[in-house]
Amino acid sequence: MVVLTFVLGIGANATMFGVIDRLMLRPPAHVREPERIVKLVAGTTEIGFDQQTFNYPAYRAIRDQARGFEETVATAGLELPVGRGEGAQSAKGLLVTGNYFSMLGVKPVIGRFFGPAEDVAPIGSPVAVLSHGFWVRRFAGNTSALGAPLELGDQKFTVIGVAPVGFAGLELDAPDIWLPMSAAGAMQPAGASWATNGFGSWLRIYARLQPGVPGQRAAADAMRVTREAAPKAFFAREGWSFDTSPLMRNRAADQGASTTVATLLGAMALIVLLICCANVANLLLARGLRRRREIAVRLALGVSRSRLLGQLLTESMLLALLGGVAAIVVAYWAGNLMRALLFAGVSLTGSPVDARVLAFTSVIAVITGLVTGLFPALQASRSDLAGALKSGSREGGGRRSRTRSALLVVQTALSLVLLVGAGLFIRSLAKLDAIRLGVDVDRVLIGSMNLRAVGRPQSAVDDVFERALERVQSVPGVTHAAIGATVPFGTRRRAPRSLASSRT
Repeated sequence: MVVLTFVLGIGANATMFGVIDRLMLRPPAHVREPERIVKLVAGTTEIGFDQQTFNYPAYRAIRDQARGFEETVATAGLELPVGRGEGAQSAKGLLVTGNYFSMLGVKPVIGRFFGPAEDVAPIGSPVAVLSHGFWVRRFAGNTSALGAPLELGDQKFTVIGVAPVGFAGLELDAPDIWLPMSAAGAMQPAGASWATNGFGSWLRIYARLQPGVPGQRAAADAMRVTREAAPKAFFAREGWSFDTSPLMRNRAADQGASTTVATLLGAMALIVLLICCANVANLLLARGLRRRREIAVRLALGVSRSRLLGQLLTESMLLALLGGVAAIVVAYWAGNLMRALLFAGVSLTGSPVDARVLAFTSVIAVITGLVTGLFPALQASRSDLAGALKSGSREGGGRRSRTRSALLVVQTALSLVLLVGAGLFIRSLAKLDAIRLGVDVDRVLIGSMNLRAVGRPQSAVDDVFERALERVQSVPGVTHAAIGATVPFGTRRRAPRSLASSRT
């Protein structure tokens, strides 16, 4: 029973540590000195520092003139259509400046990374770097991928390198393909004006701070050069200012909902562990009462109290370690389940159980073994010899221990807290599901196509959507159909469009 209780408490915490560690604690793999890397954000005192995207002229000015940064890179995410026809698939792409890989200090598994010479605005070299996972899926991990053509929409790129296992760059959501920023002219709706457009807002800017330079000072200098180089940008107006967000804090903030859920579940797992500790301590106290005569005989025969205490602690530690070993299996199974059900939108690569989870589980097992076994062992080793030896057949009886009663109260209180918290959580989910949106969402279907990403001009995009709208309206069962588009904040470009229809 003690081992099963340890499995429950330690397994729940090992599972949640595996998730929280990847979301909030673990530095990005293969990145050199991540503590010096910051993300540039903009905002005002009224709205806060929530603006996280900028245009290329602002990036270029910060890269060339801001003295507080040792090196600056820019990134932009996009969906990439890989291949054509029935074998086509969608992949996560990331446009990065030519100095991206060198700033991070990462080394390729095979091949090489592109550099500044291949990222020349407005048109650079058509080269691509693959993630390790995409390389295995698309090319079966074969080195023949180097030099192979990669068809992305109407554009052809050449694979020149593969990133190491676990490398996701500066974002938590790992891309499949990295392209030079100069590919933006062909792959982004901004078209050929991407390098000179002073109105848009589509790039994330990361920088490595100069040694000893505070982030606020570097951000103030970046704002100064931005106002000179990109005065038309909304984030360069009076009243706006720049700030820097540490990389680790920013990675957690980018997954706001997932981080909140993981933190809440982690707190609940900790309460479960406390309940388990109180339960085990109570069981060991009861076991100690039944062993009073045995312990008294040992002491009467000359066994020292310190050696007896060590033996009792060893027993509890052994039980905790057995529970910890079984908890690893629980963490592996539950970790995969959690990823599939609650964190499917987050790239949590690798096994749920790795060296860090194993180390955490070992530490938790040792601590719980000591915490649950120390007080029962101390109480058992201090038993009254004369009274215990005279107990005879009445061994294990007697009035209830105050300590055991206190532990029962603690268990009950923690269980109530856990049940109330879980009930409120479920009630909140039920209320969210019952919110009236003003539309019957169960009968609405939405499909989207990013035709600009495959090189279609805007006139051709409009024609495709208009013809799609006519066909959808003629489908039996469809009552209404419409076309909509999202416009990114601060831009004058047209975004990918979507078609929505409602049916009976």
